Amino acid sequence: MFDYADFTNRNIGFVTADEQERLRGGTVIVCGTGGMGGACILGLVRAGVGRLIIADLDAFEVSNLNRQVFAFLHTVDQPKAQATAEMARQINPDIQIDVYGADWPDHVDYLIGQAAVVVN
Repeated sequence: MFDYADFTNRNIGFVTADEQERLRGGTVIVCGTGGMGGACILGLVRAGVGRLIIADLDAFEVSNLNRQVFAFLHTVDQPKAQATAEMARQINPDIQIDVYGADWPDHVDYLIGQAAVVVN
């Protein structure tokens, strides 16, 4: 059974308990879930960020397998943002993830307004 406190207890020392709660209540948007964006998302999920907004225009391809952390044979041809969200929930099932695909640039002003941090 998943327990957020157990999940993040080894973070204490790197961050304080209050800072961990700020991470849990925080929202980050990551524009692109490929090489750099995927690595960032992986770190944010494992750090215990409570809400992610992830946006990507593309689908995973075989050529992504050598460098993108959420690229696997079973994710080839899947939309990157959706496949990434599904795997991120396997790490932290309590995380809230908003997924945006090809139309995310149409919503960029709204999305940026939702987040404390924007990663591009």
